[in-house]
Amino acid sequence: MRILLFILLLASTLMSQDEIIFTSGGILKGEVDRNSITGTTKSIRIKLTGSQQYTFYNVDQINFVRAWNGATLYPVGVVANTLSGFYHFPNVRHLPSNEFQQKFSSDKEAIVAGYLACTACFDTHPKISDYALEKQLVKATILQIQNTNEIMYEHPKLPKLQALMKGILVNWPEGLKGYDYRIQIIRDDQPNALAVAGGNLYFTTGLLQMIETDEELESVLAHEIAHVERRHMLRGFKDYQQNQATLATVSVLLTVGAVLADSDAGLLFAGLVSDIGKFAIEFARIGFGRDQEQEADMFAQIYLSENGKELRPMLSALDKLATHSKTRIGFVPQANAFSSHPNLTARIRQIEKGKFHKYDEPLTMSFFPVGKNLGLQSGFVEMKISHAYKTVSSDGKPQDEILLLGTIVNHHEALSFQVNSIVLNFLGSLGQSPLEGIVEVIVPYDGATEFVGRVRAPKELSEKVEFSVFNKRILPYSVDISAIVLSAGENATKVAGLQNVQCTMTIK
Repeated sequence: MRILLFILLLASTLMSQDEIIFTSGGILKGEVDRNSITGTTKSIRIKLTGSQQYTFYNVDQINFVRAWNGATLYPVGVVANTLSGFYHFPNVRHLPSNEFQQKFSSDKEAIVAGYLACTACFDTHPKISDYALEKQLVKATILQIQNTNEIMYEHPKLPKLQALMKGILVNWPEGLKGYDYRIQIIRDDQPNALAVAGGNLYFTTGLLQMIETDEELESVLAHEIAHVERRHMLRGFKDYQQNQATLATVSVLLTVGAVLADSDAGLLFAGLVSDIGKFAIEFARIGFGRDQEQEADMFAQIYLSENGKELRPMLSALDKLATHSKTRIGFVPQANAFSSHPNLTARIRQIEKGKFHKYDEPLTMSFFPVGKNLGLQSGFVEMKISHAYKTVSSDGKPQDEILLLGTIVNHHEALSFQVNSIVLNFLGSLGQSPLEGIVEVIVPYDGATEFVGRVRAPKELSEKVEFSVFNKRILPYSVDISAIVLSAGENATKVAGLQNVQCTMTIK
């Protein structure tokens, strides 16, 4: 299995090579023998690219050994600084004196003990797909906002905003992606808030003047944080490209992006720079689409509910925005064809009509590959549904929407996976129905990611679907999944031979 997996990886992309980085600065690429790396390793052997034989190298010559997927193979273990609270590689010169050292066999143990990664030793970028693309979207959008608005770097409510934001992040109902959050205030009489990818939150003076209580402000902050954590800006950009009939450039980015990942040159090569600039202008003016606003509202509600907070302040803040629109221009603006921006009355109605259900134990579905000899073990990925949410349709159609929320867990120690499709079976109502919204959900190796899947039900079937969902009477049907290489701070590349793997699911 290991040999077959490595052949598939090497055939797929240049990124699927291990690397030895020497103290001299030199780098060798090939297949490193994992068995030659232990806690007492004296030498490490590598089969260089194009060679059939292994060559040995003394560890005194080696700084690091990095696997094809970005994982560190050597050195083994970490050393924490009990004074600073950071952990480091054990073979660097900037370790603390012995009296302040605490040794761990892995970085995971150090993290559990409360230590943070040294940013010199470790790449602390979030381990998520399309990170280079997302950073470029952030740069372009922030530049557009700064060029068209007056940023107030001092404001009496800024400390309160920052304190509320920190409290929300500490108690967020899902694992955080790892973004660095900050708040800025724009001088503008129009009440508005905007979340830019990467943790950049903007609030206008008009909104801060309108908000009366900390609870209202907290609900708005939770909504904006949800936009960031659910990566709505990146998703909005891909939707924009579809509208502009240039979706092909995304495929180019995903296939060549790993070679030029995390660089302006890579994005320029993929033909995205012009699209990014155009999108930034539109995004700064219009904001998010209807489904993204609904999803952010939903996660704000989850945050409030799981922290014992009332929903009324959230509805109050939205009603103030709706009332402001009515008293200024006579009506609540409807969505236009380009932006799909929800009207505020519909959002209020969805929140009022929404019904949450939290499972005592997650509804867990394990993935089983249909094909043989793929090097994938049964149960290599699991989908764990923790919440269900039913509300009226966000687009005004005579149907209800049932959203399934949870986590997809990847147990594979080396490969990340992209979910292409999931079909569930709702017996006695919808029958076989695709779970919308999970396309391109990427789960890092030996990690997990959150998801929101959507099921649309006609009004006459809505109660039956709700009953089956809330009572765990859902049968899995099929899954289509692709293996990818995903390293911190880089874009994803697909693995040849492990694309569109068909799986069945069983309920645990």
